[in-house]
Amino acid sequence: RYYETKFSSRAWRKAFFQTVRGTKGHSVRNKLPKISRPTLVICGEQDQIVDPHYVRETVSGLPNFHFKMLPRCGHAPQLEQPRIVNRLVVDFLEKNGSQEQPAAPAPKREAELVND
Repeated sequence: RYYETKFSSRAWRKAFFQTVRGTKGHSVRNKLPKISRPTLVICGEQDQIVDPHYVRETVSGLPNFHFKMLPRCGHAPQLEQPRIVNRLVVDFLEKNGSQEQPAAPAPKREAELVND
C-alpha cells in the first residue's frame, strides 16, 4: 500500500528512480569484513532492487552478521512490515547491544526466513 500511494505521485516516482539509478554501481561488499560488531541485516524476500539471496550469500561467511529475510516484503522492510522489523531490531539490541567489543570476534552465522 505504501508504494501504491507514493508511486501515484509523478515527482516521487521520478526521485525514486533517480535514487535507484544513482546507487546501482555502489557496493560496500569489500568493506563488510572490517565490521567487528554484531550486525543485523534485514531483507525483503521479494526485493526487486537488491537480490536478498545475494545479500545472504555476501554476509553468510562473515563473523557477527545476523541475516533475516522477511517473506511478502520488498525493498523497504522498515516501511512494509514495521512491526516485525522493530521487533527484530529490539530483540537484536537486547541480545547484542551491551556487549563489550571482543578482541578477536568469534564467527557467528545466523540466517533464517522470518514468518510473521
